[in-house]
Amino acid sequence: MPRVGFGTYRLQGHECEVAVEAALECGYRLIDTASIYKNEEHVKAALSRWRSRHGGEHVCITSKASPYEMGFDKTYAACLQSLRRLGVEQLDLYLLHWPGVAKRQHMDAVHRKARHESWKALECLCRDNKVRAIGVSNFNPSHLDALYEDGIGIPPAVNQVEFHPFCLRRDLLAWLPPRDKTSGADAPAFAPLVIQGYASLGSGDSALLTHPAVLRVASECHRTPAQVLLRWSLQHGVPVIPRSAHTDRIRGNLQVYDFRLSEAQMGVLDGLQQSASRRFCWDSTTVL
Repeated sequence: MPRVGFGTYRLQGHECEVAVEAALECGYRLIDTASIYKNEEHVKAALSRWRSRHGGEHVCITSKASPYEMGFDKTYAACLQSLRRLGVEQLDLYLLHWPGVAKRQHMDAVHRKARHESWKALECLCRDNKVRAIGVSNFNPSHLDALYEDGIGIPPAVNQVEFHPFCLRRDLLAWLPPRDKTSGADAPAFAPLVIQGYASLGSGDSALLTHPAVLRVASECHRTPAQVLLRWSLQHGVPVIPRSAHTDRIRGNLQVYDFRLSEAQMGVLDGLQQSASRRFCWDSTTVL
């Protein structure tokens, strides 16, 4: 899948359609949505208009089952509804959006049971050719460990998490699936888990884009702060899905392949985790 995709969180209605169509015109070939975003039908409309002009070029689509859609039956049905709303027969990637069930206390044991049931639904969707790949979102190492311990047939391909210099997830970058932890000859051979970053630009909060260290590196590189932040993620091996409703920013966010941050510049940005650590989105750390 592309290393830079287009996120649609908080994009609604006509604004969503215009932004997605602009992203496709600029060259994005991965669109990220979710049932809880309530915009899948608008993504469909934008894709339909773009395809009417450009033919059948493949565009990767990711969607997600919400915390309200946990459990085998609910998760399976949620994916079918997303397919219908998006007007496609198969998703490229389908994720569990959150490691817990909505409206339950974080320490409730129901979360682990529901995760396992929902994962089995994702495996079934994969076998039924409704999705090409499956994964998770907002999972911490403890959630991943539990998923493997409870027994899986298909490993998660992706873990989509908040990732930026204020939230450098070294714990997830260092996490290894069971075979690599045990080095046992009988352990199943699972592919490495890809960490995909969201909120790479601050999710509407300007603190990242206006931080003096980010501005200084951007000036040194003759790039925008957004391009520097996205490039930082890519050099950590983390694909990104930036979101914007402005065509010039949508275009600029894709122009991150023709420069590279120096080791010193990466070190400066890495250091923000110590001096300015914070999240802009949800924290699943306490979900059992």
